[in-house]
Amino acid sequence: MVVATVTQTGGFVLPEGIMRVSDIMSYTAPAKGLDECEPTAIEYRVFHFLVLTSEGRVIADRTHNFGLKEVEELNAPFCQHIHVYRDGADPYAFYHTEVVRSIELNPWMHHTWFKDNFLRWAEMLPRPSDTIPGRISYYQTPEKRARDIRTPIKPGRWLTKYFSDILTEVQIHELALEWSNACNLQAFKLTQDADEIERIYRHGPNSCMTFTNGGYRGSCHPARVYAGPDLGVAYLGETTKATARAVVWPAKKLFGRIYGDESRLQAALIAGGYQHASTDDFDGARLQRIRHGYGDYVLPYLDVTCGADDDGQYIVLGSGHLNCESTSGTTDNEPEYSCDSCGDGMDDDDRNYIGSTEEDVCNHCCSLHYSFCDGNQEYYRNREMRETADGTSYSKEYLQESSKFFFCEATDKYYSYEDDERVSLYEGLDVARSYLDSQDGFFCEHYEEWSLETDKEVKLTNGKSVHMGTFRGEDDFKKYLAENEVSVLDPVDPNQLTLPLPLSEAA
Repeated sequence: MVVATVTQTGGFVLPEGIMRVSDIMSYTAPAKGLDECEPTAIEYRVFHFLVLTSEGRVIADRTHNFGLKEVEELNAPFCQHIHVYRDGADPYAFYHTEVVRSIELNPWMHHTWFKDNFLRWAEMLPRPSDTIPGRISYYQTPEKRARDIRTPIKPGRWLTKYFSDILTEVQIHELALEWSNACNLQAFKLTQDADEIERIYRHGPNSCMTFTNGGYRGSCHPARVYAGPDLGVAYLGETTKATARAVVWPAKKLFGRIYGDESRLQAALIAGGYQHASTDDFDGARLQRIRHGYGDYVLPYLDVTCGADDDGQYIVLGSGHLNCESTSGTTDNEPEYSCDSCGDGMDDDDRNYIGSTEEDVCNHCCSLHYSFCDGNQEYYRNREMRETADGTSYSKEYLQESSKFFFCEATDKYYSYEDDERVSLYEGLDVARSYLDSQDGFFCEHYEEWSLETDKEVKLTNGKSVHMGTFRGEDDFKKYLAENEVSVLDPVDPNQLTLPLPLSEAA
């Protein structure tokens, strides 16, 4: 993705409503109803601003300073760009209800393209609409911000209007869905009624078990066996026009493969406390027992297991002799397989199901192109595997979802919680404790956070350290020293502080 980032050269074209103060600072353009403080004014006041940090984070901040120049001097060492707002009638409310909420409630804030281009939306302050669920609410101009007039708009239209030069149509569609799923969850419905389940399958998302016009081998539609006592079907829409469906186990809050509008149904299920079932999670679930001829049963193709058995009252999923991989609607069909990778034929003993790609591959292709992830007992393409710090390999999907591992942003490796500790730095990174120790990181007693910016470390006579970036100014630092009855241990490089007074004098 090509991203037009904030630059520190003179070539960046600022959006309307924003004026340039310096190469790294911008300011709301003059607008009726907003304060009239000029960029060159020296006036002690509260400034509200957004900062694009050196690490690529967008944060909201507020501070008391003597003019924009002082704001820039204090923040320049730690940021790529600063955008300062002209305040309206109620600066405090504006900061907390508009600036902060636009950061905290925005579903796109984790995307690099959105953060790097924050000047495009800084004055718009987009956030979920309070009046129309699923829409973006934003200020079209600073003048409308002064009058508190927000405009609701569809997320896709807003992206097309302001980001079509760096996002493709496909990306805009995916991002619009992400916003809608996060801000306008569509409630799913759950049924264990056989007639409703059959209608959902016949008239909903297409699959090998749809059988809209019949064609199944058994005495009834195979999906009717999902009508309890353990399983059911979750769906979106109406039974005669469902847009998505999935087999679920309500008591265990599990769902299987989703057909149709996967993103919306998955978001709704997860919001309802459900989890995606792994290979054996549906073992033990009971289905309706419907006989078809001697030794045969009505049974759909099951995504959640490959075996089942008859306990005399129900069909029980798990290990068993019943074939759950027939597409005819009964258990007696013996399917012929072909490898989805090389196309060669294969029997059942040579068949390996790759859940991550939903493919059946032969033993040869499996050993050549796939690796087994012990974490979730699934095969993945070799390129999807990641090596952890101890040399063990797992799939990226498993590592991202597992509660046993964490990602160190400094080393780009995953670490086990059993062997290491995740530490959140003052700089905004999450790193492994072993890496922190190897880089002589220090603990800032003032902010109670770790840091790797050793050039900003100041050691104190009580044996502790502080990070100079955590102080608002020289007076703040001197006050801290006095309140804690400590002084600076060693002479300090004045470059550690962006203030005019050397630290040796502050001590």
